[in-house]
Parts: sequence; structure tokens; C-alpha cells
Amino acid sequence: MHNLCCLQFTLGLKLMAREVKKRTVGMSPNSRRARLQEQITAINEQLILSSMHEHDLREQAEDLAAQLRAEISEREQAEEALRGTVEELASALKAKDEFLAMLSHELRTPLTPVLMTAASLEIETALPSEVRDQLGMMRRNIELEARLIDDLLDLTRISNGKLQIKSVRADIHELLEQTAEIVRDDDRNKQVRIVLGFEAEQHYVMGDPARLQQLFWNIIKNAHKFSPASGIVTVGTRNASAGKIIISVADTGIGIRAEELPHIFNAFEQGEIASQKHFGGLGLGLAISRAIAKIHGGEISAESDGVGRGATFSITFAVVDTPEAVDYIHSTSSTPGRAFRLLVVEDHEATLGVLRRLLTRCGHHLTAVSSVREGLAAAAVGTFDAVISDLGLPDGTGFDLIREIHREHAWPGIALSGYGMDEDVRRSHEAGFRVHLVKPIDFKQLQRALEDLVTNVG
Repeated sequence: MHNLCCLQFTLGLKLMAREVKKRTVGMSPNSRRARLQEQITAINEQLILSSMHEHDLREQAEDLAAQLRAEISEREQAEEALRGTVEELASALKAKDEFLAMLSHELRTPLTPVLMTAASLEIETALPSEVRDQLGMMRRNIELEARLIDDLLDLTRISNGKLQIKSVRADIHELLEQTAEIVRDDDRNKQVRIVLGFEAEQHYVMGDPARLQQLFWNIIKNAHKFSPASGIVTVGTRNASAGKIIISVADTGIGIRAEELPHIFNAFEQGEIASQKHFGGLGLGLAISRAIAKIHGGEISAESDGVGRGATFSITFAVVDTPEAVDYIHSTSSTPGRAFRLLVVEDHEATLGVLRRLLTRCGHHLTAVSSVREGLAAAAVGTFDAVISDLGLPDGTGFDLIREIHREHAWPGIALSGYGMDEDVRRSHEAGFRVHLVKPIDFKQLQRALEDLVTNVG
């Protein structure tokens, strides 16, 4: 800027000198001196003005440079603060996930022996029916507690975009019938009727049966919960358009306010019922149901004519052709075909005791230990059909145990864990476990897993 101003000023002086020379040609010496004096005075004035102008330009340039430096500094500080905020947020989210996983483990572990004991005694015909009813009540409440824990973990999966499904060809009608039966079985006092009305001729979809049943259970259980004694819940299906099935669940319950309808699928929101503690729940079921519907390419919506007028939930999925043989078979068999030699490693004393008692009652031959060291010692001298191991052991992990065992033996393994996140399941499979069961363990599920695992290996 300074050099440019000097160049412009120099050119101006040269032009002015030429002009003076032209105008003073033919003048007398005195007139020429006077004229030159005027020009010199004018030039001096120009020099003064130019100097002032140059000073102003320099100040402006310095001000602009200072502003630019300040803006760059502020932007760098803002970017640094943003990076810090992002890192803090990521750290907080990771800490939250780790806390939920740990909380899940701590809550699940003590539920396992109670659930398995209650479930086994509930079907013990030698006990009075009143006692078996009480045991059934215990089992149902433990299962409800486990579902609440699952909901918290599912919400974390949804927020992280990690909710996964394993799609097979599934029969919507079969899943709805099974779900309705589960809810009916839980109904001991309200006597709410669940009426099924299936009209859809096309009722097979590609989806994860367990996740679909979770969705249906959330919706039907809600309809049942919010209906009055002797109320009615109607579950229906229809093919409203080609290639689609619509599942509707209508109840005669408390209804939903119009202003609450847009928000009922948000996590932790229960609308008007939030203040009515006797209904219970965390307000997660509908948020999870929407995520399950969405990941299956479906839609879910709700309608209500207002408070006291009931509500209707509608779920839409794309259908597939009816198969000759259904891919999904829900086995209810709980009796193993033969006795197995099992190595059971579990450091929770109550859980180990219940596993020993129930598996022995089923005819299996057990070696029960409570640490990695004891498990490896047993594996060194015995022969087993399968290994059942907890993952958190006092002197190591179930991962360590199964890896060491697989150096010498090909025995299939079942992992028992209070940790049920996708990462936990992946680590189990990578370590060598064929099956990962999340506590509290359903003993029938463990029996089926054993039968399938050992039979397939054999």
C-alpha cells in the first residue's frame, strides 16, 4: 500500500512539472519565479496531504490487520472450544453407555437364581396350587424387571444407531398369537379380554421374530395395562393395499389427549399417565417400538378420540410370499433329548447352586467350579460335551477360559453374562463362545441352547 501511494505521488509530481513547464514558456523571469513558487507551495500542500493520507491508510491497514488477527484468534478459540465440547460429549456418552452396561450387569446377576428357581418350582406338581400361583407371580415380576433393563439397553442401541435385526421369514399371525398368550398369562385380576381378528391373507414379513414380538408385546401390553377391569383389547390384521399388512391394536382404556399424540413415541414421555404412578413403566416402550418398526421398513401410528375414549395403534409392514415351510419355528420344548457332560463355571454362588440343581435334575452330569483356574484344572482331567461359563470371574474372564480350553478341545461354549450390549455379544463370539445368554437366564432357553449346540456339534 505504501509503495503504491509513493508511485502514484511521484507520477503526479512529474505530470505537474510538465504542466508547469508548458505554462511558463514565454513568461518573464519574475513571472516564471512567481508561478514556480505557487507550484512549489501547491506541491508542499500535496506532500502534507499525501503524508496525512498515507498515515490514515496505515492506521486503517493496521486496524484491519488487528481485527483480522482478533477474528482468527476468536475463531481458533471457538473451534478449540467446540472440539473440547465434542470430546466431552463423546466421553460423557461413552461413560453413560458403560454405566448402563455395568448397571445392567449388577441388576441382572442376582435375578438369575431367583428367576430359575421360581420358574422350576412353578411347574412342580407336588406343590400346592396356591404356592405355584405365588411362584408364578414372582417369575412374572422378575421377567418384567428384566424387560425394563432391556429397554434401557435398547434405548442406548437406538441412540447410537446400533439396533440390529436378524431377518427371516416370519408369520405375523403366529407372533401375535404368541404375544397375546403371554399377556393373557400375566392377567390374573383385571380380566381384560384380548380378542384376535385376523383378516390378512398375506401375513408373512421379512423380519427379526424376537424384535417383532418385542414390538407387539409393548403395544398389546400397553393396551391391556391402560384398559379398565373387564375391558377389551382387539388385535386385528388386514391387507389394506397390495404388498402391505396393517396390524391394529385397539383398547377401551384411558385414551390419549390430542396434544399428546405427537409426542407419545418420544422416550420417557407418557403424557397424562406420567403423573399416575400406579400404571408404572419408564415411558420407553413406544420409543423402542417405533425404532423396531422403522428398522424393519415399517411405520407405527396412534389415534384416539380423547381421554376415556380408548386408543388404536396401527403398524404397517411390507409382506412377502407365503413360504411352503416357515423359516421361524418357535419351539416350546424344554426337555433335553439326552444327558450331557457339562463344565459349569460361575462365581455367583446362588446362581451356581441353582444351575447345579436344575441341570442335574434334567439328567446332565456336572462339574461345577467358580474360577478360571478351577475351570482349566477340570478341563485338563475331564471330558465334556459343552462349557457353560460366566464372563466375569474372580481370576480372569470367561473369554480367557474358553480360549485356553479351545487350545486343546473343541467343546462348544455358552456364555452367561449380565452384559448384553452388541459389543459384548461380539466379543463372546470372537473368543469362541457359540451362544451368548444374557442374565437373568431363562432355564428353558438354556436347555434349548444346550440341545441345539451339542446336537449340531455332534
